[in-house]
Amino acid sequence: MKQTPTPPSPLASLVEPEKATAFVFYKPDDPKQKAIFDNLTKFVTGKSQVVVKAMPPAGSAKLGVPELPMVVVLDRRGREVGRGTTPDIVVPALKKAMQVGRIDWAMAGEPSGDALKKATGAPSPEVLPGIMRTMSLSPDAMLGIQEIAGKMHFSDGALPRRQKEMVASYVSALNKCKY
Repeated sequence: MKQTPTPPSPLASLVEPEKATAFVFYKPDDPKQKAIFDNLTKFVTGKSQVVVKAMPPAGSAKLGVPELPMVVVLDRRGREVGRGTTPDIVVPALKKAMQVGRIDWAMAGEPSGDALKKATGAPSPEVLPGIMRTMSLSPDAMLGIQEIAGKMHFSDGALPRRQKEMVASYVSALNKCKY
């Protein structure tokens, strides 16, 4: 059963393609509020997958921001992952937004993540290897492929299981793959 991903934020149309975006709503003439924008900009310098955008206070309520200052963090798909004004809220949200892969997959706290947890028994989608997470929006298909791969990989055939394990380990090492 395929799950519907979380709907995009009203700010989604302003997200740069393939980048997490931190929208900073603040009054530029207020030095304390401007410092939030400046500090966040310094924090993400050198992180090519994140963009910080200053947002004008006018119209912020229409975009779901009732008070200023406020930082709203969206992932590369335009889904809100957090909002706040303090580093203890904004930094984890940015880290979560940067972890969103190019291929959409189930995420904790979403219906797709709950369905995956129920199907696999995994405590969270984040603990699954990336190769499995790419199929996580369809848990039944993922489990079927996992079963077939397990039978092929963990049983003797043209090569004994031991040799298959050695080949898989060697290829994973060449690819610097933890899985």
